Amino acid sequence: MSLKRSLFLICATFCLVGCSRVIYAPVVEVRPAIAKYRYVYIVPTSGLTSGYSYVTSSSGAVYGGGKTSTINPSDVISGDLMARGYAILPELNEELLDKTMVVNYGETSVVAHNGRIYDAVILQLRDAKTAELVSSVKADGDGLRDAILRALDGVFLVAKPYFKSTIIEK
Repeated sequence: MSLKRSLFLICATFCLVGCSRVIYAPVVEVRPAIAKYRYVYIVPTSGLTSGYSYVTSSSGAVYGGGKTSTINPSDVISGDLMARGYAILPELNEELLDKTMVVNYGETSVVAHNGRIYDAVILQLRDAKTAELVSSVKADGDGLRDAILRALDGVFLVAKPYFKSTIIEK
């Protein structure tokens, strides 16, 4: 193998490894009781703008780019939870408190990996009647939507063993 080819392979490997997307796995705490809930009340949030940007230089020129978007975290959370089969309550209902979770949303510090900046969120799922913590999760992603969806995926991936199978035996 020629020296040029060897150098090219080494440089290409460093470039690919250096540009790879590294986002940490969500940090999740789940308690077995999550399977008993069928209703969710989401604490209202307002619209937020999120995104990422980058700057790079090559041959003396500077290039940059990025992406921004405006989302309402409550809408993202409610859409994902509805897709998972939960009923979203517009207000807390006394009759349904035993089967209702309250979801709180918060933003945490912005996380930097490999020269890129990622949004980080934390979600708390609490029992509507006792306010006991059902689950807590922190996750980061490319924008708030990605971070929220990664957080919810983390909760339900960890909680999966607590849900009974939906297969009906005859």
